[in-house]
Amino acid sequence: MLISVIIPSYNSTDTIERAIDSVIHQTYQNWELILVDNNSTDNTSEKLYEYQKKFPDRITVLKEVTKGAPAARNKGLYEAKGEWIQFLDADDELLPEKIEYQVSQINDEISLIVSPAKIFRPKNHEFVKEVYHEDLWIALILSMLGITSANLWRRSSLLEINGWDNSKTSSQEYDLLFRIMKNQNKIKYLGEIHTNIYQIGVSVSRDTDKHKHKKIILSRVRLRVEIKKYLQENNLLTSVRSQRIDSYIIAELRKIRKSFPLQSLYLLNSLPLEMSFVERMKKNINFVKS
Repeated sequence: MLISVIIPSYNSTDTIERAIDSVIHQTYQNWELILVDNNSTDNTSEKLYEYQKKFPDRITVLKEVTKGAPAARNKGLYEAKGEWIQFLDADDELLPEKIEYQVSQINDEISLIVSPAKIFRPKNHEFVKEVYHEDLWIALILSMLGITSANLWRRSSLLEINGWDNSKTSSQEYDLLFRIMKNQNKIKYLGEIHTNIYQIGVSVSRDTDKHKHKKIILSRVRLRVEIKKYLQENNLLTSVRSQRIDSYIIAELRKIRKSFPLQSLYLLNSLPLEMSFVERMKKNINFVKS
């Protein structure tokens, strides 16, 4: 089975070699590698073409002018020849047995394999990003349904939902996962860790620009509102799932309450949350009502 590995890259000259080498050194060797340069202004492009020269039959370099990882991933997705897709960010790496192990677990019913990953952050802080596998809808709600590079994706299932949404600047990954689940695709959980994720720079979730941070938070909130609406309309909204969504939304709104108290309070009162959660929120975080 051919596996198509897609690496979008933007000014990733310091990390791209690690990512590419982790593919080359996979124990599973039936792969093609699609490198997508997304408007790099450093020498990333030169490095991509150097690898293509070394492996001309296995590595392809593409250009994508639309900014953002979703567009770059879609570029590779539509050019891929493999039945399954391994997305890999340019600053991450696959452990040697990653693809071989996940491929061994594939059957005809599965459209997505999700797995945990090891996260590395500055100052030697590292932790495991787990998958909540007891209820995959709750995993989706809590952003615990795997990470792009840790998962393995069936290409036909991605094409059926038109791939990544290029218009989204945040929550792209969980928007994609939501659409996969709405399409009733089967998901398999594997607990072994075979992917390293490096969060060395400024993460969007920790961005110091308060307006950008607010935009990210509101995107997360809107997605959970959409999930709740879908579950309700399809008789899938259990009390536990509803509470998980509400508590997630409240936790996110708390992150912007100091900078945007009136907007946070407005959203709190306008969103379809259970009253007990709303009242608890008002009591605990002391919104400004002026």
